[in-house]
Amino acid sequence: MRIFTILYIALFFFYCPVSGQYVIDFDDCQTFQTTCGSVGSSQWIVKNERCSLIIPDLVMQDLSGNYVVPFTFTINQSGNLEFEDSLALFHQVNSGPWGIDTVIHGNGITSVREITDSFFLAFHDTVRFILQLETDNVSEFWSIKSGDIAIENAEPVLFLPVELISFDAQYFKEENEVQIDWTTASETNSSHFVLSRSLDVENFEDIAWLPAAGNSAQMLFYQITDHDIPETPILFYSLRQYDLDGALALNEIISVEIHSSANQLMVYSDNNQFMLILDNYDGGVVIIEVLSIQGQCISRQEVPPLTNIFMLNTSMLKDGSIYFISCLSNSGRESKKIVF
Repeated sequence: MRIFTILYIALFFFYCPVSGQYVIDFDDCQTFQTTCGSVGSSQWIVKNERCSLIIPDLVMQDLSGNYVVPFTFTINQSGNLEFEDSLALFHQVNSGPWGIDTVIHGNGITSVREITDSFFLAFHDTVRFILQLETDNVSEFWSIKSGDIAIENAEPVLFLPVELISFDAQYFKEENEVQIDWTTASETNSSHFVLSRSLDVENFEDIAWLPAAGNSAQMLFYQITDHDIPETPILFYSLRQYDLDGALALNEIISVEIHSSANQLMVYSDNNQFMLILDNYDGGVVIIEVLSIQGQCISRQEVPPLTNIFMLNTSMLKDGSIYFISCLSNSGRESKKIVF
């Protein structure tokens, strides 16, 4: 009976498309991303947290020569904010360093604070803004309301409605299990995920089915632990996502190297010559296999007994390719990845 563990966590990021000149609207997830805080009716409030507000990338598209991008950030503060309670506005132009535009500290007065400035951008330049708010008490707050942030003369870049940010697998030798993780930026009309496993990247077996979010504006983190690991140097995992109408929307494949705890295989290379040394060696017959990244056996050598140092036959390997060396003995199996 197959055993696996499933975990998924929402990280409280909003990720949606926007268009036109930028004005924030907290009733429309297309206009903002937040890391935490409370998004209520037409406003965002931060209490006793450090939270960030991310503005979509803004690209200068004006061909008339008017390359000035004015912006206004209006912030409300409670009357008991202290100096330690701060607000910082960061900006980045293109791929340059992030810079601090403005820092505001609490001053013990209920008031409305305003940051007004402008940037000069060349055609197709991109500017990014992140606003970081922090208080250390639940009775202290910063807040921003819909319409309180406006940026002119630059087009917001559309975010993808559905995006797989990452898909990874990691083998844990002591537990003899593989942890598979993936993250989606958002999901639209998504029904479910199917995770499959293969020894040869051709014949996959379904091992887990997970419900998807349907329509989500949150970044979601999914995790499955596969506890039933076969004896093999490499495992392949396939992730498929299906829409509510049954259509296949996503199909990604990754590989993970599996290490046996019995042997310690060391590989030394010099000018595409590979010397193998096997510790914990019991003196029996050793089988050396070279596998492609797809799991295909390229070559197979039988090493004579009482030999624990030997040279790998590389006559069938291609320059610039990735391979796995699999060493099978009476003590178990060990594998290593090499680049030829």
